[in-house]
Amino acid sequence: MRYLIPTLRSTALLLVILLLTGSIHAATRIIEGHGYDNLIEIRNGSTQVILEPNMGGRVLAYKLNGVEILYQDPAQAGLHPTREVSVHRIAGGRFDVGPTFALPQHNTIWQCAWTGEITGDFSARLTSQIDPDLGIQLVRDFTLSPDNSKLDCKQTIINHNDVPFRGCFWSRTFAKGGGVSFAPLNEDSRLPMGYALNLDPRGGYQFLPQPEPAIRVRENILEVFTEPSDPKSIFNLSEGWLAYISPDNLLFLKTFPFDPSWRYADPPQHHASFWHLKDEIVEIEPNGPQEIIPPGGQASFTETWQLIPFKLPSDKQVDLGKLRKTVKAHQ
Repeated sequence: MRYLIPTLRSTALLLVILLLTGSIHAATRIIEGHGYDNLIEIRNGSTQVILEPNMGGRVLAYKLNGVEILYQDPAQAGLHPTREVSVHRIAGGRFDVGPTFALPQHNTIWQCAWTGEITGDFSARLTSQIDPDLGIQLVRDFTLSPDNSKLDCKQTIINHNDVPFRGCFWSRTFAKGGGVSFAPLNEDSRLPMGYALNLDPRGGYQFLPQPEPAIRVRENILEVFTEPSDPKSIFNLSEGWLAYISPDNLLFLKTFPFDPSWRYADPPQHHASFWHLKDEIVEIEPNGPQEIIPPGGQASFTETWQLIPFKLPSDKQVDLGKLRKTVKAHQ
């Protein structure tokens, strides 16, 4: 009987093929956790993303080297809501459509079941039902870089109505609180102070907010340290990014398409907002421009997430020059 003895070269090649095959198969897969058996995990050497299709098509986890940035609520594990009863403060990386004051409540796409599918080695898709209140359907495509934490989050609105749909993209990501939020302000802002505080959820704003320790503008960057006297702040941007540095020394950076000449859907014409709940939750909310989508048409908007190690000083006085340099290097 003859035996084939592999050469060192063929053995090495076989090992490389096996390693590559294993990493590809392990990069995106269906997993169990948080009370669900149909989560989608996308993973590379440093970053883990978990997509959750059971309650609103959200990002349930986003971790760099095992450190979570998103707000979690263990009490919500395994929930399968219907559209009749709203779930309070759904955790994780949420997305929505606006404008805030013009659209009716749309629980079917906000909190009901979506479908999930793996679309590539490092990508997956979540697709909503057609919402009976809005007549639209949402598709969210997520693509993780094989080499780092860069996560592209593309949301597409499909109009199933027989009339145009007027709306916008609205990201509503919950991060763990206790850190500092940052936004680059536009010197030619429509808002007198560059930012305003939202007095109530139906449209009351303080356009000349009084100084307070929770919020300030320094070097033309808005800094929010904790919940202000009114928890939601809105602002006009000079660049398409928002940042948050967590107590775990992670910089959560969001970048997105932006043009100050675009028309935005909410009356104050703001480009983005933060919402703070004490030191528990920070909501990071870039807006897309107003879209007028014809019957049968669609429109898309992509924001990119990144997690970057960045030391949060004990006094929370961040070197803004260093922050700007870090942001520029990752745009």
